[in-house]
Amino acid sequence: MKKLFWGGIFLLVFVFIGFIINLSSYRILNDKRQLEISVMSFANPKYSLISINKDIDKDPQDDAYVDIKQELKLDDKKFALYTLDKRIGYAALTKGLNNKYKIDFTERGSGYFRNRIIETNKGKYIILLGKNPDMKITYTNIQLDGKEYKIEIPQQEYYIVYCKVPNSTQVNFININKIKLFNENDVDITDEMIRVLIR
Repeated sequence: MKKLFWGGIFLLVFVFIGFIINLSSYRILNDKRQLEISVMSFANPKYSLISINKDIDKDPQDDAYVDIKQELKLDDKKFALYTLDKRIGYAALTKGLNNKYKIDFTERGSGYFRNRIIETNKGKYIILLGKNPDMKITYTNIQLDGKEYKIEIPQQEYYIVYCKVPNSTQVNFININKIKLFNENDVDITDEMIRVLIR
């Protein structure tokens, strides 16, 4: 009986320590500045958080630093579209039980358009992120698993939009040939815009 009692105590302590360690990885508050610094450090580990925080005060618009353009909270996830070194990137974060976030991954490249299928605690979604040059794109039609999804693109320079898809969706990215872009007159401008968006 005594062994069972101490075994139970040991198990509770072990679970509690694991819970605390897990929570400690969720450190990012719902604060744009802290998010920019965290993304900068995550995307380029050679920078320490202290040096980034100190140097960003000198010139916060410097291209060498992350500049968050848009954020989207979706269920237990958060997405941040940013620019760094004149390139667009985005960060995906997960919210912890302590209401703070941790970065799952960041992605950056030379093009101005990104897509991904993501899974939250409530299902799967298409996420589109990018830049809308001259606000020409009004909406997109996406072919995925035999279905068509129409997603409105806001008339602003940078955007993050989403659309729910079935949980059975298996792909992580949508083939660019399955995405059509349209202007406000319902004219297909895919060929024109792809030359600008995909480099």
